[in-house]
Amino acid sequence: TVRELLMHRSGLPGHWQSWNLADLKLRPAFSEIAKRYAFAAWPRRERYEYSNLGYGVLGEMVAHVSGRSYTDFIQEEVFRPLQMRDSFIGPRSNSVGVASPYSGLKRIELNDGDTPASGAAFASVHDLALFGIFHLGTLAPGQERILSDANLQAMRNSSLETNGTERYGMGWSLNTDMLGLSIVSHSGANPGYESSLLLVPSEKIVIAVLTNSNNSLPSNVTRGIL
Repeated sequence: TVRELLMHRSGLPGHWQSWNLADLKLRPAFSEIAKRYAFAAWPRRERYEYSNLGYGVLGEMVAHVSGRSYTDFIQEEVFRPLQMRDSFIGPRSNSVGVASPYSGLKRIELNDGDTPASGAAFASVHDLALFGIFHLGTLAPGQERILSDANLQAMRNSSLETNGTERYGMGWSLNTDMLGLSIVSHSGANPGYESSLLLVPSEKIVIAVLTNSNNSLPSNVTRGIL
């Protein structure tokens, strides 16, 4: 079900592969990726297993139901109404203002994964903060309400224990005791990029950290701020 895909309880295995922009023409269509890798590794609901394939399937469902590409749907139904003006789906080699990706001290090529709906979003730290503000149930100036408060809460209430005080809801990691606080968060990583978005609903706090290198800086800075 959609809920099981969002909570990584669908039985799909983990899978992820990136492609340099110059090689994107060699990347199979997602339908082919799904045929190769989207098999049931274990019965649905049996266990939590983070699967980018699940988000890839959800992206295809969004396109099918809406009659628009996933890229257009997110731009028109999420980024635009939330005033996320510096956000888009998929890397663009000629994008002005996109930080060059690094591996250590070495600059690397821009890339894209083979399950775009799992993590092909580019955003400024300001836009990421706007996204977090909306998920706190608050609207920044000019933002439109794209989900009801009940649905925002359901994304956090419907959760499965993954490890100790940590749980996973519908698209959010939850921790009931991080430095004595209940937090809602998600991290992200692609070659040359790391990100961290953390919400403290009780305090109405959003912490967004981005870096253009693969390291522990976002998680360390986030915890330091917290």
